Amino acid sequence: MESQWNSPSIQQDSLELYRTCRDMTADTLFWCLLYINSALCRAPNRQAIRDTLLEQSGEYARLFGWFYPGPAGQDLIRRLDRQNRYFLVYVDRCLTRNPDAGKQAMRQWEENGRQVARLFVQLNAYWKQPEWSAMIGQFRQMLGQIVTQSLEGDTSALPVMAPLAKRLADDMSAYLAKGFVEKHFV
Repeated sequence: MESQWNSPSIQQDSLELYRTCRDMTADTLFWCLLYINSALCRAPNRQAIRDTLLEQSGEYARLFGWFYPGPAGQDLIRRLDRQNRYFLVYVDRCLTRNPDAGKQAMRQWEENGRQVARLFVQLNAYWKQPEWSAMIGQFRQMLGQIVTQSLEGDTSALPVMAPLAKRLADDMSAYLAKGFVEKHFV
């Protein structure tokens, strides 16, 4: 007798979930990196890139709203949207070359990231706070490092750090999807 987990429908659903999580994290990273580059170059498409990054909250709402429609799920969606917003504020403030403003934006971004990690744990017992805290923190540090090194004239920061950030985004998406599968499909 075939177990429920091995049924073709559940296997297909879980594969699709992994793809969705991978696409969502890859898109967020892509638009973050593109925004850094457009902001540093003062490109005319900077606002369009900003708007596209902010549209990621729709992706978060579709995915998390499906699995976690309650208040904690809605809070997570809002906090994930804020992560992108704090990132944008951080980049913009760093460009003003005001260290205090950049540090304040980084503190807001860090605190929101801690809240995101806590919410993940509240929603799903598979997810662990140390893992989420580490991944979210490392993601923030990598993006911050790209910004600060680039502002210091290090033109290799983006090409060196982007592949590392991509690997981290892949790890985050796999951990995210595994949590969904463990809670909702097993």
